[in-house]
Amino acid sequence: MLKPCNAQAILCNVRSTAAVLTRLATGVIITVFGGLLVLGGLGPAGASGATDPSGNGVGIYPTNVSFTKALRGGEYLQTIGVINGSSAPRVFRFSLQGPLAPWLAVVYPSDPSVRLSTVTAPPGTTTVQLRLEVPPHTAEGAYTGALNVVGQPLKGSYSKGASPVSVGVQIKVNAQVTGTQVIAGALIDVRSYPAIEVGDPLTVFSLIRNLSNVILAPVFRLKITRGAALVYDKTSTGEWMIPGSLSTLQVDWPGADTRSQVLGTYQAQLNVSFPGLSLGTRELNFQLDPYGYLHRSGRLLALELLNHPKVGSAAYVGASLVNTGAVQADSTFVGQLYRNGVLLRGVTSYQVLLAPGGRGIATLIVALSQGGLYRVTGVGNFAGAQSNSLSLSFRLSSPPFPILYPIAGGAAIVLLALALMWRISRRSRRSKRFRRTTRYDNYGAPRQLRAHSPGGAHARGGAHGRRAHARGEPSPSGQVRGP
Repeated sequence: MLKPCNAQAILCNVRSTAAVLTRLATGVIITVFGGLLVLGGLGPAGASGATDPSGNGVGIYPTNVSFTKALRGGEYLQTIGVINGSSAPRVFRFSLQGPLAPWLAVVYPSDPSVRLSTVTAPPGTTTVQLRLEVPPHTAEGAYTGALNVVGQPLKGSYSKGASPVSVGVQIKVNAQVTGTQVIAGALIDVRSYPAIEVGDPLTVFSLIRNLSNVILAPVFRLKITRGAALVYDKTSTGEWMIPGSLSTLQVDWPGADTRSQVLGTYQAQLNVSFPGLSLGTRELNFQLDPYGYLHRSGRLLALELLNHPKVGSAAYVGASLVNTGAVQADSTFVGQLYRNGVLLRGVTSYQVLLAPGGRGIATLIVALSQGGLYRVTGVGNFAGAQSNSLSLSFRLSSPPFPILYPIAGGAAIVLLALALMWRISRRSRRSKRFRRTTRYDNYGAPRQLRAHSPGGAHARGGAHGRRAHARGEPSPSGQVRGP
């Protein structure tokens, strides 16, 4: 007869099997989703650049500034980055020291003539410029100095009653003075439009070559006259030019001034100069006409897809425009968006200002939420004048079901099946090992029980051994057992 099973042992085995399967499944799920996070770019991102661990400090780059081969009388600029590591705007204070201090100044990048003693920087990086002006009669040699940048304490960054502490960084500055600066240049050409409308600006273009051995910024003086009357007079500084460069720079008579002027013929006079050197003066005549008097026209040259859009993102479409009219015009692309032949909505690009004969690209951004065949059709609009029509088609496929998901699911199922098979096989081997078989004699009575696994006298003797043990008779091993 087979030994009856123990219900508690069966329940324990079931619970143990379930626990093993649960642990295996949890490990598989964690592995799969961890791989998805890494492959999807959701894992920890690598840091780049220097950061302040406290999030409340100061960062500066570069830490050393060198002006090599600085000429006497020359002027030089170096960009300085100020890093605000906090989450709120912060005031930074600048100070200079050393022999170079009288020649140095911290200035705005857009206007190097404005000196800065402090700057309020938002969270992140703010740039300023360090300007070096070498006096004309400086002796040759090496000069040193330093720029100190101090971040003012933030409100709430120190406890009540404690003294606020400022955090500062120092930049070492070196300059090697040699030679003498030479200032030279040429005003090659000056041009403008023969006519403008009331409310439009007059733009005067100048072609300049820098023949100096130092970086210079040209100075412009623009005068507008009507007969003997002076209408407009302003001096401005142009962009910096490196030695040997050829640049086309422009100055404007603002449209707000032309709106209040009478119609008729005007004269524009432009003088261009480098520091201490006049490059020349040119005069141009132009006509001021009423609004809408001049011809407006343009052409839409091409439509081009500027990126590789996906479902859920946006398509960037570039519309190439050329202004063929006689007046500068605010130009846009205006059209319609279709999907699978069905009109979705009207679309309009960002606006670009084009001078007569000027070309530009107006960018159209279209949000795409579904796959399909898309078509953009429209025209160029030049201050109210429409151009020819063009179309652009592109297909957007729906995102396929990620192949990683079925692979991961299949791997999890295989692992669970293997774990279950391993558990069943182990239980089967253990059952065979400890199973007892009943044998009978010729008269049908049970003779003995033998175990396949080694054991003591009780195992080897079976029922007979147990009875012999109870009567004190010799056991099969020859030993006398008794109470």
